[in-house]
Amino acid sequence: MKDQSAKVNCAIWESMVDTLEVGQCIKLSNCRVKLFQDEKKLSTTSSSECEVFIDDIVLNELSSDDEDIQRDEPAAMPDMASGNIYGIMEMDPYISCPKTSCYNKKMVTLREKDIKLYFMFCNSCQSRYKTNSCNNYLRAVLLMNSNGNEKKITAFLPHIKKMYESRGIEFVFSFDRKELMSSMMNILPIEVKYSLVNNTVKNLICKRLHNE
Repeated sequence: MKDQSAKVNCAIWESMVDTLEVGQCIKLSNCRVKLFQDEKKLSTTSSSECEVFIDDIVLNELSSDDEDIQRDEPAAMPDMASGNIYGIMEMDPYISCPKTSCYNKKMVTLREKDIKLYFMFCNSCQSRYKTNSCNNYLRAVLLMNSNGNEKKITAFLPHIKKMYESRGIEFVFSFDRKELMSSMMNILPIEVKYSLVNNTVKNLICKRLHNE
């Protein structure tokens, strides 16, 4: 794990591993710090909590071993990079937590012991909900050409909707991955100006398609 000031090795509990992805901005609480060979190490426990930040408002620019990302000052907006989104690697529709502070955290399906009653559970707020009380959300891994460089970027629902709006089309959510990919391919390619945080779209401006 790394932020602007330091980095630390962190051991993650098995139940938490499946909820995390490389490049995510997270907040860990109720962790344990150990000193081993004069080096501090962090480990989660059964009571640890992990909050994943996805919303643009809370994502911070974090440097990685591969790329240093500049602080997003307002004056930097005109310097957004240009690119062309031309393909799709993955479409991942999912049910997310309705609690605002969880920033659309992906939920898991659990069942009550001894009875066939299923519910959605959020690892961030440790709350359970009925499916119809949750949000439908979407993550997409897209292919982009930027200045001759090919890269994979991750975009979430708000920016995917922007891409559809640039084509004058209303986005229709579905849990059918093939249907989503087919629909998305129909609006590509799209010329964009963008900024990223660890290969996740932070700001996106799409060139509008004007029909004659």
